[in-house]
Amino acid sequence: MAGILGIIPARAGSVGVPRKNIRLLAGIPLVAHTIKAAVTSRIDRVVVSTDSKEIMDIAVKFNAECPFLRPTHLATSSSLAIDVVRHTLDHYWLVEKWRPDAVFYLQPTSPFRTNSDINSALDLFRSDTSVDSVMSISLVNEHPSFQWIDSPTGLTIAFPDLPRPQNRQDLIPIYIDNNAIILSRTSYLLGDNSADLTLINYENFIPMRISGNMAIDIDTEIQFKLAEVLSQS
Repeated sequence: MAGILGIIPARAGSVGVPRKNIRLLAGIPLVAHTIKAAVTSRIDRVVVSTDSKEIMDIAVKFNAECPFLRPTHLATSSSLAIDVVRHTLDHYWLVEKWRPDAVFYLQPTSPFRTNSDINSALDLFRSDTSVDSVMSISLVNEHPSFQWIDSPTGLTIAFPDLPRPQNRQDLIPIYIDNNAIILSRTSYLLGDNSADLTLINYENFIPMRISGNMAIDIDTEIQFKLAEVLSQS
């Protein structure tokens, strides 16, 4: 049996927001929002990868698998996501001889991602067997047409080739990677073609355009405060 494995990375440390993953949002730990969305979606198995016994207990309480504690060297601020994914895949292969068809990397910093959003990404993924990945993208908040850089000759427009219209509604739509949806085939994640250490094959992916609350990614205290307000509305 193969299927889809959902990996929720939730280490104990956090630079921007201390103890972020266990901090309460709408009455439950931040990580629990992602667990609840994942386990009620069409993902076949959901595992939390953590170095924290406290987070492990939360994972089990909210019906996710958590069969191991992540090694310390994979739980630092400089640890690579691809290494966390490969460590989890290695565990299931060594212990169960099971390898999923694809991995959904579900970061807890996107608490407004729902089971319906996850299922929509899975539908996109299954709509084209030739693609390696599905990735969410959202419109940039600060359009690069209005950005500047320091240069030897003084302050210079950062992207002079981009049109800079009088009305913002006339701007060319520009999107940015978003962490809400990261889904890739296991063959890509374990293959040599992922040597660039990215979870997404940027040369062979389907974009999933998202907006609104789903696009919120919590990395700072201000963003957490915003999420608290939105969760009450």
